[in-house]
Amino acid sequence: MTKRILFSVFLLAGLSASTKAQTIPKNAIGLRPNAGDGIGLDASYQRKVFTKNRLEFDLGLREDGHYDAVKFAALFHWVFKIDKGFNFYAGPGIGAGHWNDDRNYYNNGNGNDPRWSDNGGYGFVTGVAGIEYVFSNIPLQLSFDIRPEVHFGDDRKDYDNDYHDLVPDVGFGVRYTF
Repeated sequence: MTKRILFSVFLLAGLSASTKAQTIPKNAIGLRPNAGDGIGLDASYQRKVFTKNRLEFDLGLREDGHYDAVKFAALFHWVFKIDKGFNFYAGPGIGAGHWNDDRNYYNNGNGNDPRWSDNGGYGFVTGVAGIEYVFSNIPLQLSFDIRPEVHFGDDRKDYDNDYHDLVPDVGFGVRYTF
């Protein structure tokens, strides 16, 4: 009798653990509108790698009036269940980007002065912290997060007085889960 009770307890504990492990969708793909160093839109893909972890890859465009940028980010998430579809996630990340100055502030009367156009690449390290809701009845995930980025290898600050190496990136994700 004791063996049956212990077996039942272990079976229920195992089923409970496997149910909680399924709170992270295996895959999610969608869009992440964001703001920080300009207004942007990322194509976003998430892949579950362990029971409570996933990878996220984002490729996006930024625009802030005078500068345009393309950016790639790779992040690792630890995902913690909060309650009934709500999860908290946090983790580190890295990335790279390329920006282009399209400012026309040195106009010598015949168009842009090419001596003042500039572009460059940069790298960054980041972290992410956010909250998400995974719908149980439809394949949809909504998220809100912040990714403070520390840029390096970027000479953009030589040309833009408003630019800083620490960039907050706040985004809202809408992803299809499968």
